[in-house]
Amino acid sequence: MKKVVAVIGTVFYLVSPVDLVPNVIPIIGWMDELVILALLTNYLAKTPREQQEQREQQAK
Repeated sequence: MKKVVAVIGTVFYLVSPVDLVPNVIPIIGWMDELVILALLTNYLAKTPREQQEQREQQAK
């Protein structure tokens, strides 16, 4: 469920006209979107590893 909320929140932020840094500012204005996407990608990639580690700990 947390993954779904993270993805929906990210999509909402990306399509929202309100940004932390306005897109009118070249390059810097797009950086906040790139940071949000990087954070989401990192979160989604890290979650399966954490779940696997938890399963291994429970199996011991």
